[in-house]
Amino acid sequence: MDPLLTRIDAEVAAGRPWRAKEIVRGTISNAWPHPDVVERYGQLLLSLGDEVEAGKYLWLSGVRTAAYEPAIALFLTRYGQQGRAVLLAQFPRSLRRLAFDQLPTEVRRELHALGVRGNDFGVRRRGLHSPPATSRWKEWVAIAIGLGFVVCVIVGAVVGLQTIANWVARAFR
Repeated sequence: MDPLLTRIDAEVAAGRPWRAKEIVRGTISNAWPHPDVVERYGQLLLSLGDEVEAGKYLWLSGVRTAAYEPAIALFLTRYGQQGRAVLLAQFPRSLRRLAFDQLPTEVRRELHALGVRGNDFGVRRRGLHSPPATSRWKEWVAIAIGLGFVVCVIVGAVVGLQTIANWVARAFR
């Protein structure tokens, strides 16, 4: 059994489902876990009454049972019909970093039916992970302004020190 599943089960058994939820959420933010963990997270969310989020993770686990269908249908009704970009925005970044062929077969098939392409996953692309090129020039302008300010402060300090030194020299003549 996966050690993460053991931790989740221990927290739930101890009456701390919120802690189990935090553990899985932290794991998901860093790396996409095994489908068994994703399914357990969906089950946990379902038990906590968060049907839309539960539907997302149960769907992404690739496991299809009659008990999961209402939550999955709720998620797909809400986000699956609004277009590819809206659906992809619901997925954690750790999932989008995976290669498309690493997703469960059922999920890949359904994503294709929803208009999601295989190249929407895997490599980092402009638009999903990096700032658009139009904002890069703004970064360069900000850097130039910052450097100009630093130069002005240095020049002002040198001129100020020179003026003070001249004043002190005149005072002691």
